[in-house]
Amino acid sequence: MEKENMGNTVSIGKGTYMNSNVTLVDEYEISIGENVLIAPNVTICTTNHPMHYLSRPHGEMYCRKVVIEDYVWIGSNAVICPGVTVGRGR
Repeated sequence: MEKENMGNTVSIGKGTYMNSNVTLVDEYEISIGENVLIAPNVTICTTNHPMHYLSRPHGEMYCRKVVIEDYVWIGSNAVICPGVTVGRGR
């Protein structure tokens, strides 16, 4: 991904708060709703690699959209993996 495109894939709703050391790996879309609370040391990642060890030498990295809906609270040290949707109010 070219440098000028970095960060263009993240949307953050009104009233959302992120604490310290939150990492967004945004090679694909990350959608964070309104009034979301994100505690320290959270990672939200859209990129991964094949899980099976025999597939890794031949497999490509892949990206999946991450959606965090409104009124969600994500606790400290959580890792949100590619393709995950966290439902409203969870």
